[in-house]
Amino acid sequence: MLLGNLHEESKNASATTVEDVFIRKFVTGTWPGMFVSELIIKRRQNLVVIAGLINQLHHPSKVYFLKGYTEELLSHLLRRPIRMEVQTVNQSRDVQFKWI
Repeated sequence: MLLGNLHEESKNASATTVEDVFIRKFVTGTWPGMFVSELIIKRRQNLVVIAGLINQLHHPSKVYFLKGYTEELLSHLLRRPIRMEVQTVNQSRDVQFKWI
């Protein structure tokens, strides 16, 4: 889950890991039970991209509100731009996982 950040050869690996844990807890608390996949956190220079799959059962206005709310609040708290990329699936069994 968080092992990718532990292998970074930078001075801020521990800060990045703590930030990732905060992002995951914030998003799972803000979007309760909506994600059917793991959250993917990507870092591109100063931009943090949060990606995941949610159920299609929820009304689009609720999804747009939560997306904007999450982006704005996390951008303010972490002091860097945050972007969410959310895609919908019909059912949770439509998500295919490849375990290695």
